[in-house]
Amino acid sequence: MVYSDNGESGSRDNNRWNNYFDRDHIKKMISFHSLMQGNGMEVLAHNNCAILFRRNEDGVVGINKCGNTQLFTVNTNNRFKWFRNYRDLNSGNNEIFINSGSYTFSIPAREWKMWVAE
Repeated sequence: MVYSDNGESGSRDNNRWNNYFDRDHIKKMISFHSLMQGNGMEVLAHNNCAILFRRNEDGVVGINKCGNTQLFTVNTNNRFKWFRNYRDLNSGNNEIFINSGSYTFSIPAREWKMWVAE
């Protein structure tokens, strides 16, 4: 289930959810969910602004609700695929390449990232 309450369509209840499933960002989130179906989840880091979690070695999600970039440095040993690109489904870019025992994830202000191992 995907939930978003940012009021993009204006009034509180006047067709706000009408065809919401067909919006680009919701399609991307559903795609990530489908790709990760059956994978375990582990919260890697969190604070009052953001959360970072992984879906086995196959995917990583970062959500930042605050107005400044959030950085989380995590242990990558036995948690990620090394020497592989992780592509962000939100932007389409290959933004992560893990090749050491730690990696610093950057989640921009008021953004979300869903990285998928290629």
